[in-house]
Amino acid sequence: KAESIKKFDEVYSSEINKSYDGSYLDRIVTMVDVKEEFNIKINDINKDSEVILINSLNGEKQDMIYTENNEFVLTTKLDEGVNYGILMDNKLIGGIRVVNGLDKAEKEKIYEEVMKSLQCGI
Repeated sequence: KAESIKKFDEVYSSEINKSYDGSYLDRIVTMVDVKEEFNIKINDINKDSEVILINSLNGEKQDMIYTENNEFVLTTKLDEGVNYGILMDNKLIGGIRVVNGLDKAEKEKIYEEVMKSLQCGI
């Protein structure tokens, strides 16, 4: 029965909404279909935290901004095929991967790749 537990989120819009469960993002891996730009929102994180999106290929970091809605937000372009890590106070809490043709993609395989990348600490 363990196989039926969903390990990742699939997002087909440009809105990526996540919650922090105290250890990791709820669904540690998020796969998104290709879009021009994404709005990332994460809730349930302490406002004094530093939340960063990092590109695992080039190390480029983008700060997420805390809003009055108790969310960290970032509107950004995400490149296809790149694993992005989400860091909270320098601790990895989740990952995002943009997949072309997400509906037909080998999601289990992509999940394994992203997890491997995340376990290497990006």
